Amino acid sequence: MDHNIFKDLVPNYIEHLTSKETNKQMEHHMEHCEECRLFFNNMKQELTIETRQEQKNEEQSIDAFKKVRIKNRKKIITIILTLLAAFILIMISYYFLFIHMWLADSKDIQTTVTHQGNTVTMIFKTENKDHYLILPSSERPAKGYEDSLLVYEKRNDFSKVATVLQKGTSLTYTFINENTLLLPNGKEHKLTDSDIIQIKYKDKIQKIPLKELYQTEIEQK
Repeated sequence: MDHNIFKDLVPNYIEHLTSKETNKQMEHHMEHCEECRLFFNNMKQELTIETRQEQKNEEQSIDAFKKVRIKNRKKIITIILTLLAAFILIMISYYFLFIHMWLADSKDIQTTVTHQGNTVTMIFKTENKDHYLILPSSERPAKGYEDSLLVYEKRNDFSKVATVLQKGTSLTYTFINENTLLLPNGKEHKLTDSDIIQIKYKDKIQKIPLKELYQTEIEQK
């Protein structure tokens, strides 16, 4: 085999790209030619070094890519946790500002009782302009009459309901006469001294006999 042809084929031979017949010829040539054998060994060593360097560079690139991914992942997790914490804080703040309600203190409530014919209206209004009141009533007993009211106060949430209730919330009773109350179902109830309205505030419970409510027009604070 010619020396120049051998040297041209060495790179392919090292990369195992030559045929079996060509391999035999090259190996035979190296057995008898020290110069070509030395050329082969040097080139093989150079290619090995280059291959290792390429592998090292590739590994470094992969490591750098992994580091970037880990760093970006940490950033994403930090952003998500920050947004989640902010969302939770906003929801908690919203709850305490606009959803949470509490029993009102009697000294913060202005109560007005007015009469119009046989209709008596109790109007409850908060002294705090940024709050409004809610009056959920409990179930009435099977015997007698007792209206139990819970006076809840709540911050203004800028809804239509809040706008209306800021002006005051009221409770209306219709009497046939001083001894008879007209119930919501249309039935008449004969009043006794035990028939009362019980108003629960944070600091006290106020009890008003219905007979007294019919006879008295008051404004209290």
